Amino acid sequence: LLLITGLTGEDSYRQTFTRWAGQLIDAARQAGLADQRIVHLTPEDSAALAASGPDVTGSEVSGSEAVAPPIEPPAEATYRTGLSTREGIAQAIAELGEQIGAQDQLWIVLLGHGSEQGGQGYFNIPGPDISAAQFARYLAPLTPERLVFVATMSSSGAFLQDLAGPQRIVISATRSGAERYFAQFGEYWIAALDPQQGGDLDKDGKISLLEAFNFARSEVEQFYRNDRRLQTEHAVLDDNGDGRGSFEPQPYGTEDGALAARTYLVDRSDLAAADPQLSGLLEQQQTLEQRLQDWVGRKSELAEAAYYDGLEALLVELIPVDRALRSKEPSGQE
Repeated sequence: LLLITGLTGEDSYRQTFTRWAGQLIDAARQAGLADQRIVHLTPEDSAALAASGPDVTGSEVSGSEAVAPPIEPPAEATYRTGLSTREGIAQAIAELGEQIGAQDQLWIVLLGHGSEQGGQGYFNIPGPDISAAQFARYLAPLTPERLVFVATMSSSGAFLQDLAGPQRIVISATRSGAERYFAQFGEYWIAALDPQQGGDLDKDGKISLLEAFNFARSEVEQFYRNDRRLQTEHAVLDDNGDGRGSFEPQPYGTEDGALAARTYLVDRSDLAAADPQLSGLLEQQQTLEQRLQDWVGRKSELAEAAYYDGLEALLVELIPVDRALRSKEPSGQE
């Protein structure tokens, strides 16, 4: 898990992002993720930053108003920390790239403020802001089993096109870069990962990434209804690689949602190393998912009936493997 907190702006936002970060790290630990597999990057507390003036990318938070006291990890924390500058982010991703294996998942979560300019999405950080295209370049050499990228900030919809791809799940708090107001999505998405908060929608004892997304989307809608405000954010999820994203992803089929439905916040590589049966199931799942992806890619060349018959057959093979994996992985509940 690479958690990146950007510039916070006023103190109320700083408190919010600090709380979100703590809740997400707690959820990761409960899911079985060891501290050595958690990295949290936070803003640099620098007088030089205050004197740097407004950022050229048009960020909503920049210059001296963005400087706040450093976000310090808890005294008992043993996870890795660093600075959320471009250099710090590039270094953290490169180091993770050297450590992750073919059966590892990599989750990257952005907390903070975003902006959009000329169709390009930006995440507000100390110094020059980092663009979606720069994140894409940093991530290009990495080959995890699955990459999860969650952008909880305003204008995060502008990240979809650059980050989408095979075996990637990209979630943005907004459907486009034009939704520029502070997004509530992160509040509810992080809460959904806590088994006590109701994110386990199918009541199977585990919370998939799809369940967390759908829970948060519903809670955001309820927030705006209760507040009698026009909803200014509409979260989307992309996991079929087309970069468009879906408001209502589904667990099966060719559109978005199938991969997210089989993805959980848990360190499966460590578990697999200690359990040969789990390792075999993971290999079987990878093989079936690759066959499914290849089959979906042939949709245009197949007759409709043949395509859906083949799709159904693959899903029938995959479902029991997914269930067996769920039964062997920790639920995150005490």
